[in-house]
Formats: sequence, C-alpha cells, structure tokens
Amino acid sequence: MKLGALLLLVSLAAPPGGVASAQELAASSSTQTPASDGAFTPKTLSTELNRIDTQLRLDPKQDQLRTIQTTLPSAWNVETRERTYRIPTDSLRILLNPAKLDDAREYLGNLRNQIESYDEEAIGSPTARSELDKILAGSQFEKVRPPSPWELWRQRVNSWLIRQVDRFLRSIARHPIGVKILFWLLLAGGVAFVAFLVYRLFLRRDRVNEFHTTPTPVAAHSWQEWVRAAREAAARGDYREAIHSAYWAGVTRLQDAGALPRDRAKTPREYLRALAAPRAEAADFHEKFRTPLTKLTTHLERAWYAHRGAGSDDFTDTLHQLEALGCPLD
Repeated sequence: MKLGALLLLVSLAAPPGGVASAQELAASSSTQTPASDGAFTPKTLSTELNRIDTQLRLDPKQDQLRTIQTTLPSAWNVETRERTYRIPTDSLRILLNPAKLDDAREYLGNLRNQIESYDEEAIGSPTARSELDKILAGSQFEKVRPPSPWELWRQRVNSWLIRQVDRFLRSIARHPIGVKILFWLLLAGGVAFVAFLVYRLFLRRDRVNEFHTTPTPVAAHSWQEWVRAAREAAARGDYREAIHSAYWAGVTRLQDAGALPRDRAKTPREYLRALAAPRAEAADFHEKFRTPLTKLTTHLERAWYAHRGAGSDDFTDTLHQLEALGCPLD
C-alpha cells in the first residue's frame, strides 16, 4: 500500500472520542516550547509515535499531558522518495486528556501500524504517483477538499449569529420579568401561527368546494318521447339507437317517480348505485326497479358502448324492462 494514501486516510479520519474544551487546550504548566516541525522518515516517525505511546502507558497526570502537548509539533513532516507528507497533530492534541487516553493510544497505534506497513520499494516505482491519484479520485474522497470561500463565509456568519443569540439569552437571563414577557410573546406567536394555518386550511377547502359541479338538468324529453324515438329507430333497423333511447326512457321514468336524481351528467353505473342507495322518500323503489334498470344498463353497455351487434330480440327485451319500470306500452 502507498504511504501517501495511508497517511492521508489517517489524517482525514475523525478520531474517536469527544472534543476537549478550549481551556484544556490552551492551558500549559510547562515552560518548554513546542518542537519544531522537523522532517521525519517513516522509520523515525514510527519511533516517535512509539515514544509517545510509552509515555501514555504510564497514566500521566493532567500537567504531564500538557507537557506532551507543548512538545508536539504542529504537524509531522514525513519525507519519502516520492514526496513529503504533512500529518497534522491536532487530532492527537484533542485526545491528550485523562478521559481519552485509550482513544489517544488507539489513534497512535493505528497511525504507527500504517507507517510500519509502508513498502519503500513500491513508493519508488514510476507508477506510484498515478496510482495514488487514482486512489484519491475515488468516490470516498469526493468531499475531501479545503473549504471554499463561500463555506468559510457561511461558517463566520453562523458563528456570529450563535454569538449574538448567546449574548441575547445571557442578557435576558439577568431580568426574570423580561424572560416571562418573552415566553408569553413566543407562546402567543405560536398560537397565532397555528390559527393562521387552520384558517388557510378551511379557506382552501371552501375554495375547492366552489368548483364542485352542480347537477345538470336532464334534457326536456318525457319518457313517452324517448319511447317514440326508440320505436322509430327500431323501425329503421337501427337497434343500437333504439336501445339507447329506450334506456333514457327508463331513466326519465324513474326520475319522474323520484327514484333517481335529475342529473344527466351521471353514468349508467352511477344511476345504478344511486338506485341501490335510495333517498328516504324513494326507498320503496329500491327492490322494485333495481332488476329492470340493471338489465337496461347491460343492454345499453353492450350495444352503445361496446358496439356489439344488437337485434330485434335485444330491443324486445328492452321494452319488457321498460314496462317493469312503469312505462305502459300500447
């Protein structure tokens, strides 16, 4: 495995454990100055990591950990035949506190194992750079990049807003009456917002109801006129039109009797459902007219919509259903 890719993976990986406080990182009880960012070879860096790990095995106290922090360089510069790699020590500094010693040792062990597994001869190959570029071009490294100017500006704005909110909350915390006033204002605002949403919901529902279609009045034809038109079509041999007119004669007869609503926009099946669930004043028509209207609907669907051949027998049976619906035929 290439050292460049390994070091990049280690340096980008988020260390386990939490983040130390600002006071913990800033405090230092030692007068030693941080070590310079000198260059290491993979072997010497492994030795250095092993030295730090040995110190951590002795369960150092807080002041001893601060001493280790101050002696750490800002980054370890690792020189290889290919190039020089920079490994920041920020992650290790964060873990150098008594509560996270196990995490710090695990971090050091992972980094040391990666460095010790480095193959010096593989780095010297002429294709090493291209192979490293191929690794870094993988999907797992797509988002690994320095922050853009826009992201930096957004971070600064977010930090500024957080500071302002924190300052505001701290200021009102010193005034209990102001806190109560703010609480009730927020509560009133929340209630008003919910009421506004409910109002908009009902207003939208009312607007939708305005678009509901009203029943369309049936054409001004009596059932006798529909029967006459059916017989004239049958006399011409147009049984399809004859059955169509006979069906509307039956529907008009039921509308006159109050068994069906006067709504020409309904489909034949909707008329059947309307008869199956009759209104209170038309309850007596349910069983009496359901069967003949069903047969009339079947004839209409076959002849008019399915364009199946209709003959004189079909028309004769249609007239029998009209009689069952209360249309006297001479």
